[in-house]
Amino acid sequence: MGVSVVGVSEGAAGSSVERFMISIVVTHRARHIGSSDTSRSAHRPGALSSFRPIRRSPIFSRLTGMLARTIRSIWSEPSAPDARGPGVRDAVLVALVTVIALIETVLRDGLVWPIPSLLATLVSAFLLPWRRVHPLMTTAAAVGFSSPLHVIAVIQGVDWEGLGTAVVFLLWPYSLGRWASGREAVGGAGAFAMIIVITAFDQPIGDTIGGVVVVSLAVAIGAGVRYRAISGRQQVDSIRSRERAELARELHDSVAHHVSTIAVQAHVGRTFVQTDPAATAEALAVISDQASQCLEEMRVIVSALREGDAAELAPQYGIRDIEALADTNMPGP
Repeated sequence: MGVSVVGVSEGAAGSSVERFMISIVVTHRARHIGSSDTSRSAHRPGALSSFRPIRRSPIFSRLTGMLARTIRSIWSEPSAPDARGPGVRDAVLVALVTVIALIETVLRDGLVWPIPSLLATLVSAFLLPWRRVHPLMTTAAAVGFSSPLHVIAVIQGVDWEGLGTAVVFLLWPYSLGRWASGREAVGGAGAFAMIIVITAFDQPIGDTIGGVVVVSLAVAIGAGVRYRAISGRQQVDSIRSRERAELARELHDSVAHHVSTIAVQAHVGRTFVQTDPAATAEALAVISDQASQCLEEMRVIVSALREGDAAELAPQYGIRDIEALADTNMPGP
């Protein structure tokens, strides 16, 4: 009885140990599986990204959409329609900049690289007359001529500032905002970004930020002048359209009166053609006069509705022109 009890006890103890060991193995495998799933989910792209809630935010979506529309609008912006070529004022400006640059080169003490500084200023000045019709090309030429000087100054550690007259260089970013298309403005901005990055190596960060602000301000002023001119032209065109429409309505009333008179006189002539030839002849004369006046006022209407200059008027063909119209050398109707 004691042996059986011991055997049972040993069997119970063995089963307890086996259950304990099995529980340890199961727990260890569960932890391993959980840790591997966690590691795989951690390495899954975007699974634990803290940026996902921001991307799903309506404010973020609205801002990105607004930025995309702004970029597309700038990129598709056409050139200013009122750009004109070189003129007398451009020649005066070039002469003035040249004289001032020469005087500054001769009289300024301690000027670093006087001849290259003078050449850079003169090249920029001589390109100014074409800044309206070719804003990107002239800007790229001016920046391309002065950029090597900045690179050499950075490499040699020379504090090169150029001439003070080179302030005329600000007309290039102004021209990009005032005259250039969207694509040209982006290209010009890239050219200015290049020269700003080059000069940032040998000057304080405050000067670099100040240069960015000045260039951006010049572009903004040019864009403001540009859209003010566009708004002014649109307002003038709107006023002219209203005036033309009002004149056309008035002339329409007058033409309607002439047509009514023609209809009445035609009815009179048809009524008295057998009994009163004199009345019929008078009615036909009135019809002829009213028809001529009606045709003239119709021409005035056409001229008033044209966008540009007045319509070109020419005499109408008559009976005497039949023979000429039959000639093959004459243009057909």
